[in-house]
Amino acid sequence: MIWRSDGFSCRSQPFIISTQPDLNYAMQKQQRRFNHQSGFTLIELLVVLAIIGLLAGLVGPQVIKHLGESKVKAARLQVEELVSALDMYRLDAGRYPTTDEGLAALIEQPSNARVWNGPYLRKKKVPLDPWNNPYRYTAPGEHGKFDLYTLGADGTEGGEGEEQMSRAGSKRGIQGFTLMEMMLVLALAAALVTLVVPNLGPLMTRAQLYSAARDVASALRYARGQALVQGRSSEFELAVDEHWYRISGRKKTYPLPPAIELGLYTAETETVDAGTGRIRFFPDGSSTGGRVMLRGNAIKREVTVNWLTGEVLLRED
Repeated sequence: MIWRSDGFSCRSQPFIISTQPDLNYAMQKQQRRFNHQSGFTLIELLVVLAIIGLLAGLVGPQVIKHLGESKVKAARLQVEELVSALDMYRLDAGRYPTTDEGLAALIEQPSNARVWNGPYLRKKKVPLDPWNNPYRYTAPGEHGKFDLYTLGADGTEGGEGEEQMSRAGSKRGIQGFTLMEMMLVLALAAALVTLVVPNLGPLMTRAQLYSAARDVASALRYARGQALVQGRSSEFELAVDEHWYRISGRKKTYPLPPAIELGLYTAETETVDAGTGRIRFFPDGSSTGGRVMLRGNAIKREVTVNWLTGEVLLRED
């Protein structure tokens, strides 16, 4: 029993909520719902049929194509297995089966075969092709020691792919590239050349710059080491115009890449000429100080020599 408040008299009046359904009312409601239900119109049915037909037209050929391709692949595998069995037969008998003996020689020993260690097929029977036709075998063949092929889907001579697939004994077919594939490869190669070649110059210059900077730093450290070991001054000489450097005590000059822009800051007393200068190291490790700058394609490397300690530092700006 649930109680509610009467808004007019402000008295509480009881009422009862029944949980038993009215069967007559429910049946009438269901009948009205049934009467109002309507089926598909003719236009709706035609639209559905058109969509189904369109899907069938688009998908159906692709499904049939893939089914045909799968049969071709299955036939190729079977031919490979038969060729392997024929090769094993030849190793034992010294020859391939004749046309009259056929592929049955792989299952049962021919009367004129002296050595036979078959059957040479795992299932002990000659398989039919995927189109339920026997494989054709002739020996000697027109294309080799034997011809082994299937007539394919149409069962007639000629055709390619699903229509006919063949295998000639003693030959291994090598399929070349089609014209379309070659054109695609050439187009990709041209695109790669267009993208890569313009960037090869900056990349090579950067690599040359880094390598040259390391070589200069190593040469400066070597000159300092020589001064400490020999107890007399040692010189690093750089020709910025001619792009070479050398170390005192050595006759050899070491080239630097001509694409790199060089600069040398050194003491005025160490200037040889307008394009050549030196950095001198002393026996106590100190130096005249200086700086070698290398630049290329907006990349700059700098090798500095501290005049007090002679320390060589390689920096990138």
